[in-house]
Amino acid sequence: MLVKDYMKTDVFTVEEEDSFNTVVNVMKDHRIRHVPVVRKGKVVGIVTESDIKKASASPATTLSVYELNYLLDKIRVRDIMTREVVAAQPDMTLEDAAMVMREKRIGGLPVVDRKKNLVGIITLTDIVDQFLDVMGVGAQGIRLTIEAEDKPGQIYRLAAIIQKYDVNIISLVAPRHENPRLRKIVMRIQCAQDVDKMVAEIEAAGFTVLSVIACEK
Repeated sequence: MLVKDYMKTDVFTVEEEDSFNTVVNVMKDHRIRHVPVVRKGKVVGIVTESDIKKASASPATTLSVYELNYLLDKIRVRDIMTREVVAAQPDMTLEDAAMVMREKRIGGLPVVDRKKNLVGIITLTDIVDQFLDVMGVGAQGIRLTIEAEDKPGQIYRLAAIIQKYDVNIISLVAPRHENPRLRKIVMRIQCAQDVDKMVAEIEAAGFTVLSVIACEK
């Protein structure tokens, strides 16, 4: 999974000389939280909701609405933008992009090509959406959580058992277990008639079925 396959390419941007109100309106109108600042197509900064809050007046201000709007309109994007932009590249993996966001505690990354031209943006929401898709969320099916020894061939053995019941595997992930000798396998499969029989066969093969969430009727 690469950033270029999940990034948004229709990016709303502003320029350094645009006003504070301009970038605020871009965020409001398009319901976005990150707006790259560009100069001739190249990223020179980014404005986030956090930058907007820092630049906004305190609720305790004694200024009138007209005075406040006048002052805010005098603020330029260059005055509030974050200049040290953390960016992603199109061929970066989605996992690496997520790690960068986590480490830097940011919610989005402009995506730039080798010449530093803006080609897209990837946000935490895009990554969460992909995670939900990988987990098969939204697809009707049976969710199994299974504990297995961490050794080669386990997924193959599970798949062979499930195949007997003529159902497809919708999604499968194998996150780390607190016990390094074990693996937790979370899979979603198509609805099946003989769920209890299938679970019993899985356990008879040496696996531990931790939970079964059956199909909704």
